Amino acid sequence: MKKILYAIFAIVVLFSCDRELELSSDFEFEIRNIDDSQIYVNTLKSFQLEIISTKNAINNKDYKFSYSVSNGSLTVKDGSSTLIEGNQYNYSVNDLNQIGLDLIPQSPGEIIVKFSLTDNNGVVKSKE
Repeated sequence: MKKILYAIFAIVVLFSCDRELELSSDFEFEIRNIDDSQIYVNTLKSFQLEIISTKNAINNKDYKFSYSVSNGSLTVKDGSSTLIEGNQYNYSVNDLNQIGLDLIPQSPGEIIVKFSLTDNNGVVKSKE
C-alpha cells in the first residue's frame, strides 16, 4: 500500500513540476551603450537595457526597473524625470526589446551600479 501511495505522490509531483516549468518565465538582458571609456561628470550618457531572450515572451513585455549604486555617485533619468535609487519603476520594452534611459555621473572615478529588472511573474535579473 505504501508503494502505491509513493507512486501516486511521485506522479503528482512530476506533473506538478512540469506544469510549473511550463508556466514560469525567465529572461536575460544586456546593458547597451555603456562601456569602460571615460564618461564626464555631469554629462548625460544614454544607455539601453535590452531583453535578449525570454521564456513565455507574450507575458514578458512589462518589467519593473530599479538600480543601486555601490561605488561613486550618479543620477539615472528617464527623459526629464529623475529616478530614485532603490525605487521600482514600471516599463514596457519597445519594438527592439529595449528600455532607454540616461545616466549622469555625479562623481569622478569608477562608478559601480547594479541595474535590476523584474518581470511580471516576479523573476529578478541584475547586471553591474
